[in-house]
Amino acid sequence: MDIMTGNSSLKSVRWLRTTRSYTPLLIQKSFCLFLTTLLLFTSLGFCTGAYWQSLKSNTPFGQVAKEFELHEIFTEAPSFETNAAWGELIPRGRGFVVVDSTDTPVPYVGIEANLAQVRAVAVYHQIHCLNELRLGYYANQTLSVDRNATIRQHYHSENHMKHCFDYLRQSLMCASDTTLETLQVKNEGNKPAVDGWGTTHLCRDYDKVSDWTLRHRASDIGGV
Repeated sequence: MDIMTGNSSLKSVRWLRTTRSYTPLLIQKSFCLFLTTLLLFTSLGFCTGAYWQSLKSNTPFGQVAKEFELHEIFTEAPSFETNAAWGELIPRGRGFVVVDSTDTPVPYVGIEANLAQVRAVAVYHQIHCLNELRLGYYANQTLSVDRNATIRQHYHSENHMKHCFDYLRQSLMCASDTTLETLQVKNEGNKPAVDGWGTTHLCRDYDKVSDWTLRHRASDIGGV
């Protein structure tokens, strides 16, 4: 073996020894880095999941296909019949449910809950607001005809009506129903228009929502 080959071999051996001595350390560092990254993403995922879980409803319901169609009774002036129809939309308890210390709804036990334990299921608040706009609309028509007519001070007050307008606006935007509705021509010569009737939507099962709300109601009070 000549000197050059010897030097080259010596250098190769030294490089191999150096590499072998660094390899366990490199593996350890890589493994630690991997574990740190894994723990970081796991923690972030857990926190994010917990955050979104807290925003999600505690009321899991199925979905049903629902074709929208006109129900004129919900468009007509207040009467015993129309008011009863609106009243049937909201279960006993008026859409208020009772929750425990973790904000989890619990079954009704026949005793009215403390206000600190009461929550309102949003859809029933929304229906309440829509019904109040209906009552206010027809009350305004009555006032325009009969100046001596009286209306309920709270429900049809200007501030309450304004509240309902913006509350329903935000509720609709929150739900953001993206169903594609077809345009129709009602009469020959008219421009195409959309009224929403005849279009099928994928909806939360309202009957199941009402059944669940009834079981977890905060009281036995009825009404819209």
